[in-house]
Amino acid sequence: MTTLLAIMNPQAVALAADSAVTLDGTGSVDTGYLPKIFQSTKIFALSQVAPVGVMTYDNAAFMNIPIDTLIKEYKYRLGDKTFQQLEEYADDFCRFLTEYVCEELLDEEHQLAYIEELVRSIFDEITGQIRREIAEAPYDWLSEQTVEEDIDPNILYEVVEHLVIEDVVGSYYKRARNAEIVEGAPAGFHKKIETMLKPMLKGIRDDVFERELDRTVVTKLNYIAKKAVGALYHDVSGHSAGYSTNVVIAGFGQKEVFPSLVEVRIEGIILDTLKKIRCDVERIELRNRAGIYPFAQKDVIEQFAFGVSEQYSNTIYSSFVSHLEKYTNDLLELLDGYLDEELENLGAVLDDLRSKAADSFKKEQSKLEKAPAKGIVDTVEFLPKEQMAEMAEALVNLTSLERRVSQKMETVGGPTDVALITKGDGFVWIKRKNYFPAELNSAYFARKYGARG
Repeated sequence: MTTLLAIMNPQAVALAADSAVTLDGTGSVDTGYLPKIFQSTKIFALSQVAPVGVMTYDNAAFMNIPIDTLIKEYKYRLGDKTFQQLEEYADDFCRFLTEYVCEELLDEEHQLAYIEELVRSIFDEITGQIRREIAEAPYDWLSEQTVEEDIDPNILYEVVEHLVIEDVVGSYYKRARNAEIVEGAPAGFHKKIETMLKPMLKGIRDDVFERELDRTVVTKLNYIAKKAVGALYHDVSGHSAGYSTNVVIAGFGQKEVFPSLVEVRIEGIILDTLKKIRCDVERIELRNRAGIYPFAQKDVIEQFAFGVSEQYSNTIYSSFVSHLEKYTNDLLELLDGYLDEELENLGAVLDDLRSKAADSFKKEQSKLEKAPAKGIVDTVEFLPKEQMAEMAEALVNLTSLERRVSQKMETVGGPTDVALITKGDGFVWIKRKNYFPAELNSAYFARKYGARG
């Protein structure tokens, strides 16, 4: 993982990013497949002439092509072309990815191989989850199923296995149903995917699961596969990272006085269609004159800037809702003497009251969380641009320090790259690591600043 940060006020955008890239392990200490952490660059100038930069996180490759290679190729082909609004750079970059990758790099055979890779990956993930839950499931897990204590252990294992498979596949199926449709998908997109998947699904399913599956489970698995391919794999998978590459473009359009940023999640090309979702657009305006925008691992920055991290806030809210639900359920049990119809009506009333209480709690929670952030964000509005760069670097380094001194993995670390973007001066490096000694590579700098770079 990583930490990236954009700080904006009316005059500039400061970008900062650590250097850590985590190659996620697929096993345990016993298997030896553990996460590895390397260094990489995550901030780039997107244009040779315009005040626009880009940051990337999650998957460092797009369809097995390094994302930094694609960004540099786009920058070269963009040349001195500019756009009126910053969001147009994001749209044009997505157009470039679709055309360049489809027309010059990957043919239909590669796209089919990519589809098979997605399906196999989501099935592998599901079977891994099934194995873990079966291994962890105590036999008293079946107590609600009224299983006799003297039942044959082999039969008991089969029952456990069956229930775990249904449970795990059901949870993936639910995520798949809620997965967002990718932007710009043509008519009949998912129907065409279903047709393409039909010849390969049974073979992949039999190969990965190695067992006979119920028809309902097979139907759900087929749907999960279709959505993993046609929607965002990120939304179907149980993991936060995987096939997605998040691209954050920040700076100024030609007609924009104030800076803005746009984040797009991209995930591959299916049927010559780029799988993408626009996540956020943030703008500095007369009424919104400053902002701090962390990405990826943002808990430490949120705690500093906003008083509480989004993760902690969501945990508090979930805990409150859970306690409310338990309270109403306990109350209904105490009223066991009432008629079933009366209990049903009372249950509906309590559900409505619980929902209103949860909404009220969320609003009050939001007000309390915004209070500590106001002072810092108000100060950012007036910070000189060089101090914005210092602040951005310090907050990334703070996350790195927290990971280093805590018992968490050091998934944030290494040299911090810092860039500053202003309307007049464009994209300027404040701090930048090189993977080679500058004094030994004068020819590199001559090539870079004399031609393509």
